[in-house]
Order: sequence, then C-alpha cells, then structure tokens
Amino acid sequence: MIDWMRTVMPQQMTAPLKRCLRSLLGRVPARLRYHRDYFKVLELHRLVAGGQETTVRAFLAQRLASVLRNAVTHVPHYRETITVRPGDIDETTAFESLKTFPYLGKATVMQCPERFLDERYPRRHLAYATSGGSTGQGIGVWSDRRETQVERAFFDHE
Repeated sequence: MIDWMRTVMPQQMTAPLKRCLRSLLGRVPARLRYHRDYFKVLELHRLVAGGQETTVRAFLAQRLASVLRNAVTHVPHYRETITVRPGDIDETTAFESLKTFPYLGKATVMQCPERFLDERYPRRHLAYATSGGSTGQGIGVWSDRRETQVERAFFDHE
C-alpha cells in the first residue's frame, strides 16, 4: 500500500498518510496482523527463559529438518549440489544433515540469486531487500511476509 502511495502521490503527502495508515494498523489486534509463526518465536523465547530448552531444541530440530528437506527438494542450487536425499533428513538427523550444506559467501549467492529461491513461491508474494554490508558490498534477500514477521519477533523479544 505504501509503495503504491509513493508512485501516485507527491512526496510531501506521503508522510502524513503513512502516519495515518500506521495509526490505523496499530488498532488492529496483533493476532490479525501477524503470522502465527511470529507468536511461536515469542513462545520459544519464553520456554527458554522458563528452562525448557529440551522442548525448544526438539521443535528446532523438527523445523530444521523441514527446511533442509524443502531446500534439497525445491531449491535448484541445493537440489543439484547436496548429496543427502530428502527422505534421509528427519528430526534426529537434522543438525548432522546441516553439515553437508556448504558455507556460501555473498558473491556466490549474488551471482545467481534465483537459484536460491524455492521454486514453489510466486515472486509476486516476495519482497526483495538488500543490506548495506559492512564491507560495502550488500546482499539481496527475498522474503515473504511470514519470514519478515518471524525476524521481527526476534527484535521485539529483545
């Protein structure tokens, strides 16, 4: 919505409209604004603070296994370079399986960023953002609304 406003409205009008839009969104309950994974991250932080690291570690192993299976199945770069089969990755092998994924530098990712996108995601639902980078060379990252909100949950927790 705000991006649309930038294209059709003079610059001096967008700031007040942004404030108005943020004010309106602030009145919408958080459970309607945020993805359920946002709340899951906050819950995991509470569990760690409550001494339930075993529960959190089990959840993380399950999520990691799911992410790695999806990467090997649906992300071209990993499908072509990782020798582990998706069926061999489960909650008990997830952390060990992660070691088979190579460390990637910015240059590798930026040479062909589309090879690191999950083929199932329609690009129209993804936002592209770049970092400034401490070396002056940033990196571009595609993310969807859920991923952005999960990242925000970490900041909100802190």
